[in-house]
Amino acid sequence: MKKIFILILLLPVLSCEIDHGLGTMDSRITGKIIFINPDKKPDYVESVRIVAVANYPPESLGDLVITNTSVNLSKEQPEYYIPAPLATYHLVGAIFKEKGHNWDYGNLLSYYGFDPVNYKIDIIPIVLSKQHPIAYNIDIICDWSLLPEKKEN
Repeated sequence: MKKIFILILLLPVLSCEIDHGLGTMDSRITGKIIFINPDKKPDYVESVRIVAVANYPPESLGDLVITNTSVNLSKEQPEYYIPAPLATYHLVGAIFKEKGHNWDYGNLLSYYGFDPVNYKIDIIPIVLSKQHPIAYNIDIICDWSLLPEKKEN
């Protein structure tokens, strides 16, 4: 009888739902960074990251989602993915960091929809929804020759 009484007392505890934290974000944007003219990469470029802009032009850092790792600059077509909440992103782009400087979100190297080979400019929004939480093949073409040889301070 005592065991049944203890079991009845423990029943509410055993049926509680445990909060496991924020969990993983299942929505994301994926693609490749396609570097052309690799011999023209300026020495002052330290790293490149991907940003997704929910409000354009962004009014604060809250309007941006940025990767927490840099893309591999030693490859001509490194892959990337950026975990991003369900939303419409008006611009997905690659930004660069100068050696010895902080990140400057104005250092746009290129963006999805810009084709420097055929001189086409098209801003293509990316929509992540419950039905389509992953955007695939959001490839960004980056032409190193479009950056100036030397950047003045």
